Amino acid sequence: MKFKTPLILFFITILTISKSYASSNYRVDGHAPIGVKRDHIHHKGEIMTSYRLSYAKMKGLRSGDDNVTIADVLNEYNMAPKQMIMKMHMLGIMYGITDQFTISAMGSFIEKEMDLINPMNIESRRETDGIGDSKINLSYGFLEKDYGRSQLNLALSLPTGDINKKHNNTRLAYPMQIGSGSYELRPGISYSGYEDNFSYGGQVNGVFRLNSNDNGYKLGDSYNITSWIARKLSNSFSISTRLDYNKNEAIEGFDSTLNPNRMPGANNSIHDRERLDLLFGVNFMMPSGFLKGNRLAVEFGKPIYERVDGPLLKNNYKVTIGWQNTF
Repeated sequence: MKFKTPLILFFITILTISKSYASSNYRVDGHAPIGVKRDHIHHKGEIMTSYRLSYAKMKGLRSGDDNVTIADVLNEYNMAPKQMIMKMHMLGIMYGITDQFTISAMGSFIEKEMDLINPMNIESRRETDGIGDSKINLSYGFLEKDYGRSQLNLALSLPTGDINKKHNNTRLAYPMQIGSGSYELRPGISYSGYEDNFSYGGQVNGVFRLNSNDNGYKLGDSYNITSWIARKLSNSFSISTRLDYNKNEAIEGFDSTLNPNRMPGANNSIHDRERLDLLFGVNFMMPSGFLKGNRLAVEFGKPIYERVDGPLLKNNYKVTIGWQNTF
């Protein structure tokens, strides 16, 4: 799949132009690890722009708490997935309405590819890409002190992502679609604390789908709990570690054009999943020069526990790279 270079360069240009307004008063660990969103608010009139690239690889198969083989899957289905790669480009902007209220918006461009195999040992590939669902979020900060801050978040996700992607005129399975097709309510609460040379925090989030989509189904609600700790090595560098728990419920309803016996991804009844990831990150804040105040970050993580109703692909690893700038 082609990398969407023009989109990325456009946003990096925005970040670069705003360099002269970037604040150098914030700690390098003043934000959560780059894989965490909605962790901070801004003072009145402040603007933050951000870009994130997330790369996730899924390979191997799991059913329940156990690994299974391709042969096991082909005993039940006509095709078995071998691996899946997903890239997500995320563009965000935040604005401080007051010192307590911050509004933010995030859009995304998603690329997916999946390799499959059939009982004749013939491999094939499915590819899809497009604009993902868009999110508008309002954050309210409270109990803000020198040593920490709390905030409530409430977002609405708009179904701008495509749910009608096809291969050979046949609609692709649920995991290969770009959007959910549903309006989503996304509440959450977040806390960040600070000491002289380290910081820490935690977050609880939910995703509640409000309606069935035009294809007759609704992705299951999901829940997230995450916590992190970061160590400041200097005014420019910090490192972090994080635990991230995700629970996704089963799909409600089904797409009548999909044959649930063809492949696991097309079976609406097996998508309940939970996973615990361990992640490590690095933050770098530009201390001077052309990009002074800009923040670069990377985070890498792998599952330490995963259960799926399955058989479905299991997660191998996830990398998130990001750039943030406040002015």
